[in-house]
Amino acid sequence: WNTDGWSAREIESALNALMREVRLAAPTDEGQKRRAKAQKMFLRLLKRHREAVQYVERVLEGLCHRGLPAAVVHMDDAEALNLAPLLAALAPAKDFARRLLDVHAVRRACRCVARRANLAAAIIQCRVQMKYLCDPEAPRYAAKIPDDAREDEAEHIRKETREYCRRKWVAKCWEQDALVRRWRAAEATRGRHDAR
Repeated sequence: WNTDGWSAREIESALNALMREVRLAAPTDEGQKRRAKAQKMFLRLLKRHREAVQYVERVLEGLCHRGLPAAVVHMDDAEALNLAPLLAALAPAKDFARRLLDVHAVRRACRCVARRANLAAAIIQCRVQMKYLCDPEAPRYAAKIPDDAREDEAEHIRKETREYCRRKWVAKCWEQDALVRRWRAAEATRGRHDAR
């Protein structure tokens, strides 16, 4: 492209279209080739036009939120996996590294890198809590019964403890199921991207 005669509006429109192409690229080989070409054109426009730099400065925070999501649920999202390389390419260009620091890109990147370990730790923690917090015979619950309690009061406290532990067990089962579903979904997404 010869973009020398382009207006600011045309440059912004082209950058927006290229960002959309990067974001929505399919995880196939052909889709990733298109993503790489769109990213290359995006960086070329950025080098040639001051208007492009100003536009990217305006949208960089939103781009960072999409490319490095804070919520664990969206970390394996295809759009996030497509935008992260664009953010990495933007960092050395035109001093965007400082701007990325302002929007906490490093912390978000570390969280994205550690997402698998964090999810595994959450599943293990849930299993441990199911074992130790949901046992009505645990010493922590026996200590709640006063020494001078009548037998009917003690039985009432034990009954409440069993009910509490049962509710806690059900809640922990739901939590564990949700974590395992999230793990399986992440592994399936990761498998599709590793196959590229």
